[in-house]
Amino acid sequence: MRVVVDKGVLRSYVRRALRAFPKEYMASVWGRVVADEIHVCLLTHIAHLGTNGACFYDEEELKGHDEEAREVGLRWLGTIHSHPQDCAAPSVADVETAATDGELVLGICSITKAAGSKRRKVDVKFWPVVLPAETEVR
Repeated sequence: MRVVVDKGVLRSYVRRALRAFPKEYMASVWGRVVADEIHVCLLTHIAHLGTNGACFYDEEELKGHDEEAREVGLRWLGTIHSHPQDCAAPSVADVETAATDGELVLGICSITKAAGSKRRKVDVKFWPVVLPAETEVR
């Protein structure tokens, strides 16, 4: 599946992730599935504890967070979180957690900063989540 992301929504998320750096920052992904494309329209904050290597959150926060999104026809698609000083590829734990939570898509925002530099490099990628065969996607 191809993932299409609203650029303004993504810029807003990246700004929040940069402010949280060097801690991880997490948000819920909301949008629509249209044919073979996932359209990301909204990234909403999830109450979480971000550390330098993990995000801790209450699963209740993931899907029940934004009633306004549902009112305009958006559905919960998954999550996005930052990887400070790491690549934009998901870890094995990221994929396992995403599959357990029933995510269709997992976003990773890599933020790296070279020693002695003030500049930070950002790379964002969205990955489809392969769910176990017995999982029903809602």
